[in-house]
Amino acid sequence: MKKYENTNFRVSAPEIVILIVFACLLEAAVFFYKSYSDVKGLFNIAMTEVDYIITAPSADQVADIGSMGHVNRIVPYYYRSVSVPGIKGNVASNLFIIEETGDLPYTTLSDALVIDKLSSGSGNSLYVTEEFAKNVGVGLGDTLQLTIDGLSLDFTVSGIYKSDYRHVGGTLITIMTDEISNAMKSAKYAGAFVNSSNLSETGNYFSNEYVPMGDIRSRDEFDSDDAYQTYLDTRKQSDTTKDAFVTADYIKELSRRNSSKLIRNILIAIACAVSGYLIVMLFMAIRSNGYTKANVLRDIKDNFTIEQETRMYKKYFFSMGLIMFLINVLIIAGSHIIGWINALSIINIAEVCATIILSLIVSRAATNKLKQRFLVENKNYEEGKRRGTQGGGR
Repeated sequence: MKKYENTNFRVSAPEIVILIVFACLLEAAVFFYKSYSDVKGLFNIAMTEVDYIITAPSADQVADIGSMGHVNRIVPYYYRSVSVPGIKGNVASNLFIIEETGDLPYTTLSDALVIDKLSSGSGNSLYVTEEFAKNVGVGLGDTLQLTIDGLSLDFTVSGIYKSDYRHVGGTLITIMTDEISNAMKSAKYAGAFVNSSNLSETGNYFSNEYVPMGDIRSRDEFDSDDAYQTYLDTRKQSDTTKDAFVTADYIKELSRRNSSKLIRNILIAIACAVSGYLIVMLFMAIRSNGYTKANVLRDIKDNFTIEQETRMYKKYFFSMGLIMFLINVLIIAGSHIIGWINALSIINIAEVCATIILSLIVSRAATNKLKQRFLVENKNYEEGKRRGTQGGGR
């Protein structure tokens, strides 16, 4: 009797080709899932408390709007454009300066979009979107220098948030401090975030009554009172509704433009992943079934036992499952490193689980079929031997 293990059924060239196809399909699935996530990220502002963003309110207007019964919160902000050295050159971004820490959840960086955040801030706290952090190469707790009206100030990255991708270069928000206030040469509100309890009433007010007065020109810029009054009258009669950002309208327009992309990308991602697993699993099932039918009797004649055959099959499926798992790990690591998707994203978790579960299912089914076939063939073989022996004795 042969003392060595049966290794006739093992991973070979056809398996390598199938596994390469599997890896390519999984990579394609990750790519299209990333495309899906990028498009879906455009809708992130719907997860915030921001219903309207208005331009240039005066301090009096902020107070008046805040006292309206249909307005829950108004958060005025100052705006500065900043440029920061990044990984691939300077990154131009948008800095919004708000007055109170408690107002932060009512901006475009709401609690629903937090990725990581310090428990408490000190000094000049800076809250940034994820794409800005990646492009600049900063993480939570890092110090970053920004120039405000010609004066460089140090900021601590105190929070990283998902982005709504409305601003090229990312969004930065900081809280007003004495240092920032002293650096600012002008202190006029650039706009305000508004949260409403009645979108209809608030919308009617901004459409029909609101006229930005925060950036109004002073009397000193005009030659006479009449000229100044004419300017004020013209300003009040001008159509400023186009300057207001309405979240509901924005989301509706995004849906119109991108709903087909969302559906297409997620369906392609699912199709690629499912195809990859189907190809590998069907190949393994066909390969094992073919070996079982064609070679079990030969192995019986070579004195291999059912235990040896079972171990051979288990080694084969374990090897295939392990290689598939390593492919999963490499794709997850690569996608995370290049910033495609998070390592713990749902598609990565689903693929790892599918690899483990499907490998076990196919292995169990093929091994059971092997045992059944082996017992039948072995029984027939032994009976044939007995009949041959008996016939020779006569």
